Amino acid sequence: MMRRTLFTVVVLAVVAAVLSSGAGAQEAAERQFIIMGFGVMNPGFGARAMGMGGAFVAVADDATATYWNPAGLAQLEQPELSLVAATIPTLQMYGYWTWYDDYALSSLTSSELNRGDLEIQYASVVWPRRTGDRKSALGFSFTKDGKLEIVQTIVDPYGSPDWPNTGWPPGTDEFEDRLTYTSYGLAYAQGTDELMWGLHLRQSSCKVDSTWVFTPTGGLPTPVEALSVSDTGTSLIAGVLGRSEDGRNSWGLTYRSKGGADPEAIGVELPSSWALGFATRSGNATYACSAEWFRDIPFLGVKGVAAYRAGAEWVKGTPHGALALRAGLYWKGVDILAYEVGEEPPIDEDLLVATAGVGLSTEDWTIDGALEIGSEDFQRLTMSVAKAF
Repeated sequence: MMRRTLFTVVVLAVVAAVLSSGAGAQEAAERQFIIMGFGVMNPGFGARAMGMGGAFVAVADDATATYWNPAGLAQLEQPELSLVAATIPTLQMYGYWTWYDDYALSSLTSSELNRGDLEIQYASVVWPRRTGDRKSALGFSFTKDGKLEIVQTIVDPYGSPDWPNTGWPPGTDEFEDRLTYTSYGLAYAQGTDELMWGLHLRQSSCKVDSTWVFTPTGGLPTPVEALSVSDTGTSLIAGVLGRSEDGRNSWGLTYRSKGGADPEAIGVELPSSWALGFATRSGNATYACSAEWFRDIPFLGVKGVAAYRAGAEWVKGTPHGALALRAGLYWKGVDILAYEVGEEPPIDEDLLVATAGVGLSTEDWTIDGALEIGSEDFQRLTMSVAKAF
């Protein structure tokens, strides 16, 4: 059994729930993992949506609706191709091994979140169709639901003569963990101007690669273990969107099934959730809000998860198209249970993020950008390009 068993469980739990998990005795380290986990699992796709704080369930009127609310695809008036790129962080952590009755625990002493480069995280193409007062749309999507790159450096200055059985000299352990969760999907929407419904069926794949190298003090690096596990499965996003007769007010409701990959096979689970949103339009401004509730994950000790979002968009026409300014806010709360029941009280963490965005559009092209800045050094940049044809 590897010396970092507990450490790895914590890391995988973070990725799984868009949340995190903990191991009672190391609360300070766990709090870091909880926050970093939000940067790992994407809080949403599309620069326009994220510029509005992700309050897009009741708006959903561009190609990213395949993610936010597939019913909104029926609102599109012409075919559209959308590409979304965002920064994906690499988390570097440093710490020491500590020992309790020959049982190893890793103690985090510092961490650094590298912002990373822009990577394509979402792509979708939609073909709408209208016949009389009935309209429909067909869409395809690619989603990088989550990506994690962690470099862990753990120093063991004393070694462990009693564990493993052959003894373990002083030295440094270096771990690299890479996780990717990707999906390909087919979406369909149908309805009228006042009421629409939509489904998005996705084929998901998750892969976890881990390596462990030990360097004895004064010695050469020695590979200890390399692991690679993966799994695939299907998941579903279902949505309904309604609009008032004058088109000023709208509401949206979505259900997202849990991630398709088997959590027992890979140690990672994306939870199912419900989201409800409302939006209103006044002149050139749109104001929106939404709430999302995730189900409990007893297998990971996670419960009581919610996310609340609010945002606004102001659009002004220009001689060559339109300029849009956006602002938003979202909050995610987490309630984590200790692994050893009774040893530690539940751990609570909140993440508050402010967002701002800008967009430029012409008759055929739209370019959007959004910046998210939040508590615990959370930052993310998103860029989107859309082409109508």
